[in-house]
Amino acid sequence: MSSGKQTYIRYHIIDRCFSSPGQKYFTIEELLEKLADHDIKVTKRTIENDFKAMREDSQLGFYAPIAYCWINKGHYYTDPDYSINKLPITQDQVKLLEIASHILQQFKGMNFFSEMEEIVDKLGNTVKDLRKGDKKESYPFIHFEEAAFQEGLQHMAPLIKAINDEQPVTIHYNPFGKELKEHNFHPYFLKQYKQRWYVIGRPDSKKLIFPLALDRMKNVSHFEGEYKPNPISNPDEFFKNIIGISYAQAPAENIILSFSPQQGNYIKTQYLHKSQKILVDNEKELRISVHIVPNYEFISLLMGFTPDVEVLEPQSVREKVKELFEKGLERYGSGKK
Repeated sequence: MSSGKQTYIRYHIIDRCFSSPGQKYFTIEELLEKLADHDIKVTKRTIENDFKAMREDSQLGFYAPIAYCWINKGHYYTDPDYSINKLPITQDQVKLLEIASHILQQFKGMNFFSEMEEIVDKLGNTVKDLRKGDKKESYPFIHFEEAAFQEGLQHMAPLIKAINDEQPVTIHYNPFGKELKEHNFHPYFLKQYKQRWYVIGRPDSKKLIFPLALDRMKNVSHFEGEYKPNPISNPDEFFKNIIGISYAQAPAENIILSFSPQQGNYIKTQYLHKSQKILVDNEKELRISVHIVPNYEFISLLMGFTPDVEVLEPQSVREKVKELFEKGLERYGSGKK
């Protein structure tokens, strides 16, 4: 069970205890027993933090009236009619629910999302009920880019299950231009890049972590073996110095790029990378720096900005881009049609 889902369940178990018509006061030890009945084992400190979040967290919006009674030696709701399930929904919140419903609708029809479709439909129907009396017609005003065809999505469900269950898998993998290969693989998380899905993990016999593309998988099956725990506690930190999914075992470099003023307008409004810094911005150029690993995806991104970009530093990256330009010119200069 994910930590976010377990937290949500804890809030509702605590709420049911405090709002039940029977016992009114609960010690933390009694609450821990109630949670254990649902196979949730946490510490006293966790319950205290839950109390604080339920009382004060503005994003949750519960503002639960939890207090401690010294006479009865237990925690309780000061308002006996309060429950987090009775919180009123404002019209602004209804609109946000409607946006969430439209976003989730984008995933319908994908096999890995099938178990969620009933919930999404219920959310949509609930929003419709809440909007009764609103004469303004609603329409899906958010539209996502969608690939015309995506191979490999049938592997999403077994990979998600393997990650949740901490279970290694056997993947029959067919790299482009190479023979079919079998990987006994320990999956850690899924990542999307340019409409392609990848699973990040490590093979059973090595410590190196790398991605495998779902569209090159022929089969995913259960592998009998002990799961190697995920060493990546924070995927954002793991990928913070790269663009894409190719995690090169190399240090990040400070790369200086010069863009034409016209292209620079786009670069200023959508950064290449969160480390981007503007060095020069005038009528001749936009010069920026990014601190990243110059992997395959980054070089490909630069090539897409041709002819409006020049690599100034480091020389190794400049030479790599120059080499690719020269190979491209060879193809166009060969006279072939």
